[in-house]
Amino acid sequence: EEVARDARELGNKIEDTNKFLDASMDSTRNRLLSLDVVIQVTSGAFGFGALISAIFGMNLAVDQSMVVFTDHTEDDQPLTRVWGMTMFQWTLWVTIVLMVGIVAACWLWVTIV
Repeated sequence: EEVARDARELGNKIEDTNKFLDASMDSTRNRLLSLDVVIQVTSGAFGFGALISAIFGMNLAVDQSMVVFTDHTEDDQPLTRVWGMTMFQWTLWVTIVLMVGIVAACWLWVTIV
């Protein structure tokens, strides 16, 4: 009778340990999936930045009267500078802010959810 009781108690402890290990492994798997999502979104954000860089970095023949990515043009058009920055600098900063914003939003979403 005492041996049977000890065997049942040992069986219950083994079941409890299995349940704890299952929960622990589920938690670890969920954290890894969250990290995977953050890494994929970060890769996408950098891909977005690379796309913008590729579009503006192409060696295209541009008519000099339409150049907006230099400090000044021949006519010194007012569109070349906005608040002291050239259009190239605006494009650069907007791209960086969008990339960081995408990554931050994903990180917040993963940590909150």
